[in-house]
Amino acid sequence: MSARHELLRAGVAALEILCPFTRIWAVDPFFDALETSDVPLADASFLAYVDSDDEALTDAVRGRLERLPCPEIRLHVSGWAPPDERASPRQRRVRHAAMRLATQGLVGPGPLLLLEDDTLVPPATYGPLARLEAPWAVGVQVGRWGQRCLGLWHVEKDRAHTLMPGGSGCNATGFYCVLTNGALYRSLDMWHWDDARGHDVSVTWGLSGIAIAWEVTTGHLTQGEVIGCDEAEPYEVAYRAELPICAATHGAKRRGTRGSVVRDGGRLRAACRIYGELNGRPCLLFPAGAVVPEDEAARLGLPVAP
Repeated sequence: MSARHELLRAGVAALEILCPFTRIWAVDPFFDALETSDVPLADASFLAYVDSDDEALTDAVRGRLERLPCPEIRLHVSGWAPPDERASPRQRRVRHAAMRLATQGLVGPGPLLLLEDDTLVPPATYGPLARLEAPWAVGVQVGRWGQRCLGLWHVEKDRAHTLMPGGSGCNATGFYCVLTNGALYRSLDMWHWDDARGHDVSVTWGLSGIAIAWEVTTGHLTQGEVIGCDEAEPYEVAYRAELPICAATHGAKRRGTRGSVVRDGGRLRAACRIYGELNGRPCLLFPAGAVVPEDEAARLGLPVAP
């Protein structure tokens, strides 16, 4: 199955919603919660990214999308084999990074609501997030991998801890329920992370303007239960700083890479969208204007435009 992009409905919207889908059992609960929330679907463009080659999953997502009142609806199908939930954390993060890299090239620069298919939003979601008027307004969710901690972190060079309700000092978050803008999302370095912190925490670490809507308590859906925010436990970890994991060492190939970079002071930026291969499949590696690390430009053989 090859990748494809379907424009199910064309129109003008003030808000863009991005949600990746990998689990067919999550589709109906996700949309049921979304449709009973205050998210302004009638003024939103919905981008569903189906990260799979499962036609049943694609059909299920398409069926629910067509019921939405959104003026614009887009469905992107990666065509990759479904993610293996039995894979190691590093293998899952490589696949997650590939998805995030691809979606950076699909969103516009304006207001953007980030959701995930295992996020069950509460009835009051958009209002509390919007009232914060923050560059990165985030709700609350308890993780389902290992520790039952909130996806709200205070990260230092050699240690990190999660916040408990009402805590302060958050400088890294997950993507489960975030109101931001596409320009900021596209500027994140999805390409590098380290396994001590994980992908989401690594790429959002140091964002300015993070604000928490504590009342937006989302459910975290699993195949057998919904994990509520009342199950949150504190978590703290100390670690030896590791070299960043680079997606290029896990499947990105120089062959077929297209694009160039330009000098911007002491940094390199993508002069256009840069495409290559990740895990053997075509992928957007860097959106236009993104910072491209020097080692990646050299590794991928990207020319420096005058």
